[in-house]
Amino acid sequence: DVFLSFFDHDKKRLHYKLEMYKKNKNILSATTEVLSLYMDLNIRKVTEFENEKEMIMDQFIEENKAKFKFDNLQFINKLKK
Repeated sequence: DVFLSFFDHDKKRLHYKLEMYKKNKNILSATTEVLSLYMDLNIRKVTEFENEKEMIMDQFIEENKAKFKFDNLQFINKLKK
């Protein structure tokens, strides 16, 4: 089974973590942490989310944040090279 264990966003990025558990044994088998950029494919550039999409994401976070595992996951302003 695969579960979304963390989800957050800012104006242009999605940040989420997935966990895979062995069915019926509740043993953690794998994790993946993903940072995605929101692209406007018409101009092929990173762009900000539309307000309605932000509201949907914020509502999802509010409804599910008690289930999230934060594990010190957070956005940083600039990624290190």
